[in-house]
Amino acid sequence: MRYFITFDKATGQILGAGESRPGLIDAVEDAATGVLRSDEPLTEWVAGMQQVALPAARLANWERVKVKRDAAIDGGAMTPIGMVDSDALSRTNIIGAVVGAQIAKSVAQPFSIEWTARDNSIHSLNADGMIGLGLAVLAHTSAAHDKARALRIAMEGAADLTALLTIDIEAGWP
Repeated sequence: MRYFITFDKATGQILGAGESRPGLIDAVEDAATGVLRSDEPLTEWVAGMQQVALPAARLANWERVKVKRDAAIDGGAMTPIGMVDSDALSRTNIIGAVVGAQIAKSVAQPFSIEWTARDNSIHSLNADGMIGLGLAVLAHTSAAHDKARALRIAMEGAADLTALLTIDIEAGWP
């Protein structure tokens, strides 16, 4: 069983809470309504009043941020040759090419590689060009981690559920 609360993203007002089988509540989330999901109960019922446990809501919201962080990292990176793929396999390929470029530079050997950008355009890169591409992808990945870290600090600093739920985790990703 999964637990959830739905809330108004603009105000943080709780719209509903409950438990569901995995996948059933996923369709509820839209531009205005957010959903926090957790394997741990998010709600306690006290005298008919709903009180949401702030630590559990923080944890559930952090899980949403990590999904967004990973999607940003894997979603492509802007480089000197334009947008390139940045999923895990592409990052591994970039690392390998950068290492090759560095080795060639260290022994004063020429280096040249044909690199395909996301739009399928092909670019001839020398060692410095490949290293520059790698540094751009690294900067992109670091920016996604920086954004997630800033959101985590904001979520940890939220004094109550309303403050937590009004933190915009959608905007500002690289």
